Amino acid sequence: MNDYFNTIKNKLPENWDVDITKLMNAANETVFFYSIDSRELFVFGLKNKVFNMNEKIENLASDGRLLKLIDKPVLEEFIVNIKKLTEKEPVYIQNCELRLSGEPRTYKIFIVAVFNNGKMTGVIGKSVDIDDEIKQMKILNWHANHDSLTGLYRTHFAKQKIKEKLADPNKNVILGIFDIDYFKGINDRYGHVFGDEVLKLVGKIALENIRTDGTDIVARIGGDEFLLCMEFKDKFDAAVKRLQSALICELDGVDISVSMGIADTRTVGRSYDDLYKFADQSLYASKRFGRGICSVYSPSGNGEYIIQKKK
Repeated sequence: MNDYFNTIKNKLPENWDVDITKLMNAANETVFFYSIDSRELFVFGLKNKVFNMNEKIENLASDGRLLKLIDKPVLEEFIVNIKKLTEKEPVYIQNCELRLSGEPRTYKIFIVAVFNNGKMTGVIGKSVDIDDEIKQMKILNWHANHDSLTGLYRTHFAKQKIKEKLADPNKNVILGIFDIDYFKGINDRYGHVFGDEVLKLVGKIALENIRTDGTDIVARIGGDEFLLCMEFKDKFDAAVKRLQSALICELDGVDISVSMGIADTRTVGRSYDDLYKFADQSLYASKRFGRGICSVYSPSGNGEYIIQKKK
C-alpha cells in the first residue's frame, strides 16, 4: 500500500509536498488494504495518522484491534460477503457503523477483491463518512412523512401502511375518520394558537390510546380531521370506545370532543377507497346524530348505523 501512495507522489511535480492522509481526512475517507497471503492489514487516513496493522492476523473476526473499530457481527458479515466475491463480480458495497474516529458513525464501505490467476489474493477498499448525510436524510424523511404540528403520520404515508395491511388477507382492520367538534368555533373564539394546542392535544391523546408497535395507525388528514386504522381479531368496539372516550377532554377549561366514523373489512371489504368512503359517511352520520358520537357503518338494515353515544 505504501508503494501505491509512493507511485502517486512520484507522478506529481517535485515541488509538490502532498500528504495523502490529509487529503483523505479532508474528504472523510479512509483507505485500507488486506493481503490474504501475508494476512496484513493497512488502514490509512485516521485523523492524519496511519493505522498500520502489519502483523499477521490469524482470525479477522476475533482480532481485538479490529473489534475496537467495528462490531463483531458486522465484521463477520463483511468476511462472509467478501468470500463470495468473484473475478466477474469483485465489488462489495455496504453501509455500516464504524468507530474509526472514536465515536460510532455511519460509513459507506467500498471493497474490491484482487485476484491473481483466479485466486483472491487480497482486497482494497475505502470507507466514506456519510453520518451527517444519513442524519439529514432521516430528518427530511421524518418531515416528509409526519405532520409537523402533531407529529402524527401524514395521510399519504398512513395510506401506504394501511394498504400494506389490507394486502394481507389474514388481517382484519377498521378504518376510522374523526374530527374535532365545533373546531371552527374554538378557533374563532380563542384564536388559532389555541386551536393548534387543541390539535396537538388530540394527536397526543390518540397516540397514547393506540398500539404503537405498528398494529394501529393514526394520522392527521388536514385541518382538524384525523385518520385511524386498527387491526382486530373478533371485536373492535372496546378499543374504539376507549379511544373515543379518551378524546372527550378539556384544555384550559374548554371542552373538547370528537365525532368519529368507522368502517371495517368484514363488512366493507379490503378496498382502501371503499373503507374510506363508508368511514366518511359514518362520520357525517355522527354529526347528524349530535356529535361527540362514533358511528360504525353497517350494510344491513338499509345502511343504518350503529351508534355509540358519548359518555
